[in-house]
Amino acid sequence: LYNTWFDAGGAFTSTLASNQQSYIAKPASLKYETANVHSYQLNPSLGAVYQPSDTTSYYVGASGGSFSNFTTEMGRTAFAPETSRQIELGNKSVFWNGALSSNVALYDTERKDYFQTATGLNGSLGAVHTRGLDAELTARPMRGWQVRLAYAYQDAKYTRYINVVDGKDDAKVVGNRVAGSSRNQVSVWSTYDFQDVALKGFGVGGGV
Repeated sequence: LYNTWFDAGGAFTSTLASNQQSYIAKPASLKYETANVHSYQLNPSLGAVYQPSDTTSYYVGASGGSFSNFTTEMGRTAFAPETSRQIELGNKSVFWNGALSSNVALYDTERKDYFQTATGLNGSLGAVHTRGLDAELTARPMRGWQVRLAYAYQDAKYTRYINVVDGKDDAKVVGNRVAGSSRNQVSVWSTYDFQDVALKGFGVGGGV
């Protein structure tokens, strides 16, 4: 149930009062609505691993995804699902009997029809294409101590951008970097698990 005259008051009433005007309020009109929306989406995923030796392996994977776009706000609207696809190629290796290990991956992803709300209007934003690199190096200098260094590079750009105000593709945005996406990310993290029997199961860690 919702009230179709929910705006009959507030700023409207205040404006009338300041001008020494008056109005006759209309009775609330209640209306009952139901909505039933179905969307079926197949999300495939396929991968393969080739391991030429005990210390190294190569992998490739491809996947597709979807995410429901809907809102429970006043618009009572639903949109086609957001979709995505990703292709990834990588290598995992172990050195010096496990004292050092690495994981490097290249990926290419695309995200389409994701949802946004702007200036009170709802709509599907467009599409983003991202290419990147993930690299991780893990060292174990001694028993219980682990140091992890990670680096990520991503080149994320708009390939389509719908302005929800006029419903047109915004040429000034297409080709630019996606807002809020960093080109480079670096992190280092170190943990130590206590080896003393009395402290077994406890550890400390920190990083930036």
